[in-house]
Amino acid sequence: MNWSKAKTILIIVFLIADIFLFYELYPSAIQSRNAIDDEKVQEVMEYLGNKGVFVNCTIPKASRPKKPLSVKYKSFDSQFALEKFFQNPQDISIHQYEDKTIIEDEEIYL
Repeated sequence: MNWSKAKTILIIVFLIADIFLFYELYPSAIQSRNAIDDEKVQEVMEYLGNKGVFVNCTIPKASRPKKPLSVKYKSFDSQFALEKFFQNPQDISIHQYEDKTIIEDEEIYL
């Protein structure tokens, strides 16, 4: 038997099998990794609520992979926020807490 020919045939067969398995298994792995169940949504909403972040929208059940989001906090005083973000100072409510100040009107919540 010609071992060189046998090795070439086996390499080609295994390569075809690998390509077939990749196309069969990889798309389902991506979909299951990006699927979001109700329990996970509730857990994230609770965590964000504990941090003072409230989400008022519907959460999609599936999504495409996205780059990580990096967030940096910026501190500024209440007067600066009033001048930059709010146009009508009469309709604003200000809530002072130990570690934060919340300024809000009908459209904006800081």
